[in-house]
Amino acid sequence: MRARLFVLLLTCCLLTISAAAQTVPDSPAAADPSVFMQTATAATSLVAADMNPWHLRAKYQQFGDDGLVKQEGTIEAWFASAEKSKITYSSAGTSHDEYRVDKRDYVTGQARWSALEETVRGLLLHPLPEESTLPDLVFVEKDLTLGGLTLQCYYQGDKVAGFPPQMVLTNSKGEKTLLSPVTWSYCFRDPLPAVRMAQGIHIAEGTIDSRQTFNEIVRVHDHYLAKSIRLANHGKPWIAVDVEQVDPTLTVDEASLTPPADAKQAPPRRVNVSSGVMEGKIVSRTKPVYPDYARQAHIQGTVVLRALIDKEGKMATLQVVGGPTALQQAALDSAKTWVYKPYLLNGEPVEVETQINVVFSMGGY
Repeated sequence: MRARLFVLLLTCCLLTISAAAQTVPDSPAAADPSVFMQTATAATSLVAADMNPWHLRAKYQQFGDDGLVKQEGTIEAWFASAEKSKITYSSAGTSHDEYRVDKRDYVTGQARWSALEETVRGLLLHPLPEESTLPDLVFVEKDLTLGGLTLQCYYQGDKVAGFPPQMVLTNSKGEKTLLSPVTWSYCFRDPLPAVRMAQGIHIAEGTIDSRQTFNEIVRVHDHYLAKSIRLANHGKPWIAVDVEQVDPTLTVDEASLTPPADAKQAPPRRVNVSSGVMEGKIVSRTKPVYPDYARQAHIQGTVVLRALIDKEGKMATLQVVGGPTALQQAALDSAKTWVYKPYLLNGEPVEVETQINVVFSMGGY
């Protein structure tokens, strides 16, 4: 029942875009896709340098393959400035805090955030690609009609010549853009720079591996927040996030945002890079071995992994986020051997956190 309700909400949520958009003032869209994405990335970030204080509390749920709730919890955040903030994560009777003071992170409890917590945090506070990754991306705009509504969608890729036809997107001006085998599109309801849908698309297979929908848009100072967020992985419910309270007039209590004496300095936060960007940086990749029992049972789908790639471009850690259980180990065995070009930030190689989509299709084997 919960799974059916989630899918119904996911299917109909885009029908509420027009009403939700009326809750925030209009903002002019830029004619150049890359310029517009820069505007949207800044407008949807609640942790930007120009952001005024705010407070919010949200609940989240993660669903298993059977559509039932697998894990749930809450996230509560207090933001005084880009230099001082606090986030509390609570689930299953446990909680831990993350503090940011003068560009340094401190934590109580576990020293690392889980992949689920990082995903929820990103969806709420910074749902679009990191600003530092935008120079590596090019976007092409193409309208999408869904549920009787027209969305302006921006597909990320690289401009090249002489590429396979199935990986080309041509805009209204006849300009061609090469898309990565797995790329992302970000969709908006003109003229707001508030993202309404993001899709991870497997170009060669012609399938949508991941879909994120953002609804009940409200304005927090000069930025936008979606109070209702739904994620589906290969058509199945994955994560639901609902904001229960948002207060844009927070009176900052400096003492409450100061780390306690037992707080530990967290390891440096890594750069979070989209799967599409990292797809283009793969040097070598081993094709996953399709398990015989999964093939015989006609099990297919996409396994979503959360990866940490070290400064040399090698896989440091991998964690399964979602996907068919029967295919997860094969996906891990394959992805752990992948090698990437080092990711440079300001000319220096850095560690990268990213999402990897490993697709298993009966027609592809």
